[in-house]
Amino acid sequence: MVHHFVEGPAAVNLEDQIAFIKGMCDTGESVRFGYRPQEGAAQEFADLVAGHARRQFEDGRRTLAEAKASLRGFARRTLVEQVNEVIDEGQLEIVESRFSGIWEWCIRLDRPEPHRKLFLVFGPTAAQVMSQVSATDFVHDYSRIFVTYEAAEVLHTGHFVQTAVGIDEVINGLPHDDLRLRDAVLRLLCE
Repeated sequence: MVHHFVEGPAAVNLEDQIAFIKGMCDTGESVRFGYRPQEGAAQEFADLVAGHARRQFEDGRRTLAEAKASLRGFARRTLVEQVNEVIDEGQLEIVESRFSGIWEWCIRLDRPEPHRKLFLVFGPTAAQVMSQVSATDFVHDYSRIFVTYEAAEVLHTGHFVQTAVGIDEVINGLPHDDLRLRDAVLRLLCE
């Protein structure tokens, strides 16, 4: 996160600094540059930004939880049936979602032994799984749902399928006839 916003010894480059000043002026916050002492003005602004960042983080967790509940419901009501209509061996049996920590944003699709379990992952969990794959040519979009195997079994990008299904679509409710997740599961199974 720090590397995303900090560029070496300076907080940001000149272009970013000018964009920040412009943003402060455009939003009516430019008066803060005239406050004295300047340290107090900087701290007041930092506290304001920190409050908004805290709220964004809390709202982000609520959004992830809502996506998980919706995705779990779709998997149980629709996806299992869609996949099992197509495959004969290793049918999906159980949908499980009791994970915590970084693995919380994950839905497991169990299959009988010796078949590998499948996982629908998104957001932070998708980023965690992807961090274990050394691939520079894989353009990932963490606003999407991914289908994969258990993290320890993800050896290359072929084991990590990015779907066209967005987190927002899952939250808004996928229609029963949406086959995009089914197709991604089948693609992984045929890999």
